[in-house]
Amino acid sequence: MCVVLVVLALCLIDGGLVRTKNMLDTWVVKIAGSMIAGLFTIVFGYAIWQWSFNTAFGVPNPLNQALKDWWLFGNNVMNFAGDLDPKFAPEADINQIFLAFFMTFSMATVALIHSAVVERIKGVPLYIMAAVIGLVLSPLAGYLCWGPVSPLTNRGVHDFDGLYPLYIFAGFFSLVLAWRLGPRKGLDSQSRPPKAERPIGNLA
Repeated sequence: MCVVLVVLALCLIDGGLVRTKNMLDTWVVKIAGSMIAGLFTIVFGYAIWQWSFNTAFGVPNPLNQALKDWWLFGNNVMNFAGDLDPKFAPEADINQIFLAFFMTFSMATVALIHSAVVERIKGVPLYIMAAVIGLVLSPLAGYLCWGPVSPLTNRGVHDFDGLYPLYIFAGFFSLVLAWRLGPRKGLDSQSRPPKAERPIGNLA
């Protein structure tokens, strides 16, 4: 719930940074983009993270099995954890909680990226990027470096707070996107009208 509140907090911050006429659009685009990212993470993205566990436990075809078990309508998602065989779905209750956790992380990631390019990106391009981020990119970052059996964790990377799949990923994505989009129109010093010169009066 606290991660979801990050999206609301960024809406409030951006509301004070954008022009009044763009405030509603800013809120709508940010919230819609965040929800799209979260939805696509639930659909298939979370299964990419589960891939690392299937690999560690020697499950045949680990990625295919993860996609089959942990997609939106997969057996491990559609059934209560207590009804699942722990032999085939160990710690199902914890993994179902992490499904919601990853969803909110994708939502916060897209909200941060949108804040970095506020008033410089239209809704549709952001929604497309949000879908790709939620479906593949953010879960893939989590697969690589977050969790006890991830490939980079096994090589010495210890990310206990999700810094890599959330903040570092969002930071680099935002830098590249801001570089490609350029400054906000009408707010750079080149486009501002010159200040009126103060008349020189009698100082006595």
